[in-house]
Formats: sequence, C-alpha cells, structure tokens
Amino acid sequence: MRMNLTDMIPRNIGPSCLVLRKLSNIIKIVAAWDIIFALAQSGVGAAFSGETNQRISFLNGSTDEVICSLFCNNNSDLLITVSIYASENFSSLKCRTTRIQYTQRGNPGAGFLLFENH
Repeated sequence: MRMNLTDMIPRNIGPSCLVLRKLSNIIKIVAAWDIIFALAQSGVGAAFSGETNQRISFLNGSTDEVICSLFCNNNSDLLITVSIYASENFSSLKCRTTRIQYTQRGNPGAGFLLFENH
C-alpha cells in the first residue's frame, strides 16, 4: 500500500525533512480501541478512525521528527513511538508514550518522553 503524504504533511516543513513529502510505503499498521495507527517508511505516523476511515491526527510531534517504530500497549491503553530528530542530526532514539484517548481526541502530542534520564 502506498500513501501520498504530500497533502498530509504541514506546509512549513523544514528542508531537512523534505523526504517526508514523498510517496512512501506503509511499513506498520496497529490498532487499538477504534483507532488504526499507520507508519510510513518515510517516518510519518498517522491515526485514523476505524469507524469513519478519516484521519484523526498525525503522530509526529514536530516537523523534524521521524518515527522509526510504534507499538500499542493494549493493557495500559498507551501508544509508544520511537523516533529520531533532524535537529539532533538523527543521532539518538527518543521514546514517547501517549494515552490512546489523547490520540482519539486529536492530541497525540500530550504524551511524555520515556527514559529521559538515560
């Protein structure tokens, strides 16, 4: 499955992340509650409603974030994303956890970093 991300990415994206604007294969799909999470090979993540098939929100917290992987913990209703950032020269992985309810409300940035002190 290929997804055209050109219409989905904010227009103010930085030049270091222009790769996010290209067609990209979907590499991971996970579901929790009534939300479908998709991750494209370019590092763009999005949440879609299972009822309406409409996009709820992007999972990328900033335009320089490239999501490498995502996991759903259905026991605690959490989405965990593993990302790298252009502003850090893609040098270190960051893990973020977000309650699925926040994503369902269109606010995936309401989560917090895991392993901040490591």
